[in-house]
Amino acid sequence: MYAITGIICTTDITNLQVKNGQAVKDALDTMKLIFTPINGMIVLASLGNVFGKAKDQDISTEKAGKRLIIILVAIVIIFIFESSYIKSFITGVLG
Repeated sequence: MYAITGIICTTDITNLQVKNGQAVKDALDTMKLIFTPINGMIVLASLGNVFGKAKDQDISTEKAGKRLIIILVAIVIIFIFESSYIKSFITGVLG
């Protein structure tokens, strides 16, 4: 999750013009520390729930596959909102 959060944070600020590069690095490190556990709780709990139910055969593999697709779409949407938030946060703080 740290790698995914790092990629999201880094791609958001590639074209951002700021005066202090160290301040950007510190802000990115802070954002990574904030969002990594949040992303982990959302993603890993959801995926673990589906895989656990599929393993215990509480749901069929077809239904598990549909749930995984829904979860992945939701994760992409969450990452898009997160990306926008991180960019606006860093622009607001360091702008």
